[in-house]
Amino acid sequence: MERIDVTRDDGARMTISTTGEGPRLLCIAGGPGRSAVYLGDLGGLTSTRTLMIPDARGTGGSDDAVDTEGWRVTEVAKDLPLAAAAVSTGPIDVLAHSAGSSAALLFAASNPDRINRLVLVTPSARGLPDGTSDADRIRESRRTEPLVAEAIAARERLLAGAEPDEVDQLVSRMNPMFYGPWTESAEQHAAAEASQVNQTARSEFYSEAFTLDAVAPKLDACTAPVLVLTGAFDCATGVSTGDHIASLFPTAAHVTLDGCGHFPWVDAPAQFCAAVDGFLQV
Repeated sequence: MERIDVTRDDGARMTISTTGEGPRLLCIAGGPGRSAVYLGDLGGLTSTRTLMIPDARGTGGSDDAVDTEGWRVTEVAKDLPLAAAAVSTGPIDVLAHSAGSSAALLFAASNPDRINRLVLVTPSARGLPDGTSDADRIRESRRTEPLVAEAIAARERLLAGAEPDEVDQLVSRMNPMFYGPWTESAEQHAAAEASQVNQTARSEFYSEAFTLDAVAPKLDACTAPVLVLTGAFDCATGVSTGDHIASLFPTAAHVTLDGCGHFPWVDAPAQFCAAVDGFLQV
């Protein structure tokens, strides 16, 4: 794995890791505030793509934000043209996950000519109209799964106002509802999160009101093909969010991966890679 250091507009360093073989793909991590290492090799996508993965501000080799406002999604999105320039001088392929999709949407709106193809994986519902996400429905449909039922109960306890000494345990118990099958791979992936998160970055990312009202009209200029991938079992952002996100672009498709949660490359790596590769190779 190679690393490229880029100097941000504020003088701070952004580190981009490169791994894999084949055409370059700029990968934007979500979290928010979670180290991009959680993306791993994206289920084996490195066999056909060179993944160019910027470390989120304050994680990996990247410097912290210079001030509190620098953690916000609108500021984080300003790093993406610099990351894109490290990938290519022309239009690039971009993949963004979860909260990283919010930054990618801002990038696509302000730099539509820099996008060759765009993949949004289980994109965040933040900034969309109320009722857009069907995550609540999906959670209810999974209550028959014992581990997911326990996860939902932990979430409900947390939302009701848990005692401070309960929080970490409750958060840990919630993990099974963010995946499809609770396999050893899923358990290991979830367990790593605590050591990968910059809590300041997480709490400040959406601290400024973020809506797509101002962004959506600008996305009309992004005529590149777009693929929105959702997981049928995603209790975090749901499936219907994908329909709404796809509707923001002139040319977009929404595909739902069976048996997958919020991290489809962990749940079904072959299915995930086939969907992404198939789209990028067209």
